[in-house]
Amino acid sequence: MWQRIALALVALVALGGAAGVSSFPARAVLEQRSDIEDSSRELAEVDARIAEAEERIDELSTPEEVERLARQHYDRVYPGEEPYRILPVPDDGVDLPEGWPFLTD
Repeated sequence: MWQRIALALVALVALGGAAGVSSFPARAVLEQRSDIEDSSRELAEVDARIAEAEERIDELSTPEEVERLARQHYDRVYPGEEPYRILPVPDDGVDLPEGWPFLTD
C-alpha cells in the first residue's frame, strides 16, 4: 500500500515537473508570436513611408516640380522676368496721433 502511494506521489511530481517544463516553451512561442505581429506592423509602416518617399522622388524628378520649387522657395525666375513679392498685411495696424487727420470735435 505504501508503495502505491509513493508511486502515485512520484508520478504526480513527475507530471507536475513535465507540465512546468513544457509551459516554458509554450510561453516563449506566445511571446515570439507577439513579437512577430509587432514587427509585421512596424514593417508595414516602414513600407508605407518608403512608398511615400518614392512617390516624392518621382515628383521631384519632373522639370515642372523643380521649376515650381525654385520659383516658390528660392525666388528664381527666367531671364527677362521680374520677380514680385507681396508683403503680408501688418497684424497690429498703424498707430496714428490724436486728432489725425485734423479731426475737430
